[in-house]
Amino acid sequence: MKQDLSSLDIKYLADELQYLKGARLQKFYQVDRFIIISLHASGKGTQNLVLGDGMFHATKYPVKKPEKPTNFAMVLRKYLKGARIEAIYQHEFERILIIDTGEYFIIAELFSKGNIIFATKKDLRIWSVLERQLFSETRKLKMHGTYSFPPASYNIKDMKKDDFEKKVLASEKQIVALLAREFSFGGVYAEEVLKIAGIDKKTTSKKISKKEIAKLYDSATALLNKKLTPEIVLEDEKPITATPFNVCAYEKNKKRKYTSFNDAIDDFFTKNLVLDAEKKENKTTDKKRDSFAVRIDTQKKAIKELEKKSEEFKALGDFIYSNYSALDTVLNKINAAGFGRAKKIPGVVSLDPKQKTVTLDTKPRITLKIGLSLNDNANLFYTKSKKTKEKMKGASEALLDSEKKLVLFDGEKAKKEAKAASPLRKEKKEWYDKFLWFFSSEGFLCIAGRDAATNETIVKKHTGNKDIIFHADITGSPFGVVKTEGKEVGRGTHEEMAQFISAHSRAWRAGIGSLEAYWVLPDQVTKKTKAGEYMGKGSFMVYGKKNIIKTELRLAVGFDKDHIVVGPVDAVLSKTKKAIIIVPGGIPAGDLARKIKISLLTQLNKQEQEILKKTSIDAIQRHIPYGKGEISG
Repeated sequence: MKQDLSSLDIKYLADELQYLKGARLQKFYQVDRFIIISLHASGKGTQNLVLGDGMFHATKYPVKKPEKPTNFAMVLRKYLKGARIEAIYQHEFERILIIDTGEYFIIAELFSKGNIIFATKKDLRIWSVLERQLFSETRKLKMHGTYSFPPASYNIKDMKKDDFEKKVLASEKQIVALLAREFSFGGVYAEEVLKIAGIDKKTTSKKISKKEIAKLYDSATALLNKKLTPEIVLEDEKPITATPFNVCAYEKNKKRKYTSFNDAIDDFFTKNLVLDAEKKENKTTDKKRDSFAVRIDTQKKAIKELEKKSEEFKALGDFIYSNYSALDTVLNKINAAGFGRAKKIPGVVSLDPKQKTVTLDTKPRITLKIGLSLNDNANLFYTKSKKTKEKMKGASEALLDSEKKLVLFDGEKAKKEAKAASPLRKEKKEWYDKFLWFFSSEGFLCIAGRDAATNETIVKKHTGNKDIIFHADITGSPFGVVKTEGKEVGRGTHEEMAQFISAHSRAWRAGIGSLEAYWVLPDQVTKKTKAGEYMGKGSFMVYGKKNIIKTELRLAVGFDKDHIVVGPVDAVLSKTKKAIIIVPGGIPAGDLARKIKISLLTQLNKQEQEILKKTSIDAIQRHIPYGKGEISG
């Protein structure tokens, strides 16, 4: 897998990012061994540039920034905040990138361990450095020293054909090694040059002809000016590298195409970087979350055990009354015989003088208190069953509390992540988002009013001649519209919309389980009334035949790919089987939403669980009609 950028990669990235010339530098952050430069580019707005640790590109991803800036970042802020980029370029054909601000240089060495140097442009005096490094007596990267570039490779960008020929003939290496190391192409692009030139990669410099050297030069320089067709290369569906154009070495691999090389590099490096950072952060919080999970698991097991014991105690009480005569005879014999002789009585398994109990050979075996009547023994078991149930109730409340804490913990974590990594792009809003809506199992958009004002808007402005209007047969129902786009609507969509409208009517608040809804055509709905009557906002008169549909008040809350879906049961189940059914009830929406989230989590795979954990409770709660309900079944 690609770990860092080659000289050729840097060349093309620097070319693409020339739009940053004139950009104003705003803030600097250091994250591990790279920096993020926040800047404002004309016509592009705020941009984030990743630089260092083998990387150089603009990123659209919200890389988490440290709360407290490092000393290196503080120095850059002090001297460069508000400065403009006068030039951004690759040093010769090296893995070195320079940002020129007029008075200062930011020099990024993107090879080996890498480093970032802040130096004066005039005399290369080092004012700060990401990491102090000592290479030799003449090359020391430290504060107050003088910066010197590392030993140079051959600069193919400015090399003439004659000079290229001399360099090749003077070498004793294989051509592929010469191109990869001395000319800084790297292995993959060195082989690409040879492939284009039609020269075997095992050929040595001593055995190559001048004609072949000319071909080699033309191929190498052509690679520097090739038309970009950026792509990420996949192997077993996983990204292994990003290239500025199609490379022969990856001819048989699947590819993911991009319009810019920067975007391909950004997806390849930064997307994984963000994921790695999340994993690192999650590791510290997972321990706390695991403790919640362990506690919940322990509490569930305890509740199950208490339930079992309660049933056993009750069963023993019932057993006494079912076998009263036989047990009473045995107990009377034991009481008459006393402890010393009671062992010889048939059916006695054991005696406990301290506890004053006797265990009888019955199915199930039963232990009775000597000195108490059989009725008292039965009541003792019933009392134990009752007390165990009370313990079970307390344990259930503790379990619910733990589950609430887990949901709140996940919610706080999601908020923290959202705050730390505010997305650069907002999700596009659709025109129907201001209404209640869903897509039916047949793919039709169905909308309904949230209140009188949106009822009015839907019927007057968003109802076409071939659409269908719905209403529940109860005061306080929203009006709804199926957007048919002139297509025939099936029975499924009719039933789903009837259920949706009914669920959002006052019938839900009243706790009614089923209701009749009806559909009509647009020309049956009007504001016209009899003389002296008046229709308020959101109300309409309906004339003519009403097509009645009886429906149950039920909605489904599901998880589809990466988001919550809510709507009529069949509509949701047509998209995902991972869903919870809700019905009218008395559980407040906040508590119900938490229960729904917990229940959904048990149905999802690990990747989906991570997405749902980051989903706020409000994303579920706001879909619960009239702020209350309960889970069906």
